[in-house]
Amino acid sequence: MKQATRDALTSFLDSRLSIEGRDDIWRAIDDCVDIRQREGKDSSELALNVVALLGMLEADLTPDEYGRAKSVILEEQTPAQDATIRCLMASREHRKAMDEVRPLVGDDVLACDSTVDIYRIGLERLGLDGSNAPLDAARAMFRSCRQKEMARWGAGMSTGSAPTPDSPLFGVAARRKA
Repeated sequence: MKQATRDALTSFLDSRLSIEGRDDIWRAIDDCVDIRQREGKDSSELALNVVALLGMLEADLTPDEYGRAKSVILEEQTPAQDATIRCLMASREHRKAMDEVRPLVGDDVLACDSTVDIYRIGLERLGLDGSNAPLDAARAMFRSCRQKEMARWGAGMSTGSAPTPDSPLFGVAARRKA
């Protein structure tokens, strides 16, 4: 990451980061600048650190803010570095989908080659047909249905009734961010 990119990112992120993640994110940005200066713009270590930084930003920012920060970070990449980062991000998305859907379907997700297939299996388990849904739609549908189920589960808990064993989310703990 160039110093100019760091400055633009710092300006954009300054008021948007949560207190908890701020120091780690600033450190990750500085690490990316240092690695680029030390190893060059096509460094594999730089690609790994950029993907880690993007993961931290995604967890801390709204989707629109994350999209803007991501575009600032990725606009300077060479074709080789861009391909490496895309590959690493796809792998991270695949693991993330597995972690999200596994509580519903168990290890059946291990057989899935694509991220969209993982979300489609999750949708099927929730009683929805996502067989033709592209990745973004399948992911959004799965997360929305899961949130509704968790909200219903949480409301049931507040009135003293336990979730039913036939609920697809029976025994699944709520997560901070969908």
